[in-house]
Amino acid sequence: MTLAASSLAGIAVARNGGPSGYGVFVAANMLVFVPAVLCSFGLPLALAKHAAAEEELGRHEALRHSQTTALICLLAITLLAGLAIGLNLPRLEAHLNVSIGPGFALAFPCVILCAVISDFAQGIYTGLLRLRPAIVIAVSGPVVVIIYSLSRSAGAALPIWGAVALLYVTCGVVACCCLLRDRLLGTPSALREIKPILNDLLPAASFTFFTIFSVWSDRWIVGTQLGEMAIGSYAAAVVVIQAALRVPKHIAYLLVPASARVALRGPERSKSLNKTTISLFGLFASLITVIIMLASGSIVRLLFGPGFLPTGPVLLIMAPGLLASAVSIPFVSVLTGSTKNRLVTYLLALTILPRILLLLFFTKWWGLQGTALATVISDSILALCCILLARKLRIGFPLDALGQPLLIGMIAYGVGFAALLLGAPELVAASLAVLIFARRLWKSVRAAYAGDSLGMTGTMPE
Repeated sequence: MTLAASSLAGIAVARNGGPSGYGVFVAANMLVFVPAVLCSFGLPLALAKHAAAEEELGRHEALRHSQTTALICLLAITLLAGLAIGLNLPRLEAHLNVSIGPGFALAFPCVILCAVISDFAQGIYTGLLRLRPAIVIAVSGPVVVIIYSLSRSAGAALPIWGAVALLYVTCGVVACCCLLRDRLLGTPSALREIKPILNDLLPAASFTFFTIFSVWSDRWIVGTQLGEMAIGSYAAAVVVIQAALRVPKHIAYLLVPASARVALRGPERSKSLNKTTISLFGLFASLITVIIMLASGSIVRLLFGPGFLPTGPVLLIMAPGLLASAVSIPFVSVLTGSTKNRLVTYLLALTILPRILLLLFFTKWWGLQGTALATVISDSILALCCILLARKLRIGFPLDALGQPLLIGMIAYGVGFAALLLGAPELVAASLAVLIFARRLWKSVRAAYAGDSLGMTGTMPE
């Protein structure tokens, strides 16, 4: 549901505003999301792990108090940062070569506060494995954005930045309602009581910063070098890639508290969790890679319209990067939830700088297609580092689980490519490839959700 809502929201804005308007939307969204995550400093992810451990031990009242203290500290830091950034938004807009509008700077402190509240609440609910409220929070904002875009299409004179403001304000308000309804906040505790959460901040922040750089650094560089229209064209390809990664990334977010719990039940349970997860990741990645490689042009025209013609080649180049994500995302998630989570900091520190340098170089010389190529190379470097680290640490991370998904992917691509050579439309060729995946994908999903395969049981009482 979250996948459908967020993807449809982006598509609605893109079809309504075209590449230039969508570029403004993406730039405004980036100016909220990146500072909000930096202000959080990985607290929602660390809180997810802490909530999972506290709930397992039955310390519900102490968890409520520590959560309240953490939220107060987070809001104080975010408010100061929001006011400072709001005053300097015109400079940031000039740096990104976009013009968002003066009203955005006035609304910015409120918007960023709502963004961190939403992220904070989703971290709590994810750690408690109460996914329904987390889904409601995540879906509420995109639904409002879709309605806002439909109003613009009907002729309402609404600024594009208003869609971004409503996205985060709606999620923040819904998050507050959910937290109050479920009584997950109480009187603040002493600062020393949140020390267990602070101990996990550095690895959690590293994992969160990796998400920022993997999701936003490419568009930031495209904006500084190529302008708002290029941001919109490139971001359309990213919407497709991120939609493809949304399912495994949500599984990855669950892996942090789940792996923390499963680790307490013995190495065999951890190995079983890792094998099931990486096999599922590999199947999703192989399936989407094959579909994009067979029908990138048709996908772009169908979703965004003819105005996004430069997006097709970019999407085609980015597709192989999904295979690298099938290794890096689950490995970093499991490592974050393990007792060796400090190594995430070192791993990501080694790969972030090469990513930025590759993006700067390839974007400068080859434009949008260069940006896409740099992204694929960076993702491959990270995947290689994950494989080497897993072998060095002898972590039970069975990479052989990727063998069958990759083999199925090669067969499916061969069948689809043969159909293209025989003159079949791109979407028909992609459909044939999907049929080859269908049986194995169904078996993997059933295996993942059968019984207690993720070791996730129990919820926090009201």
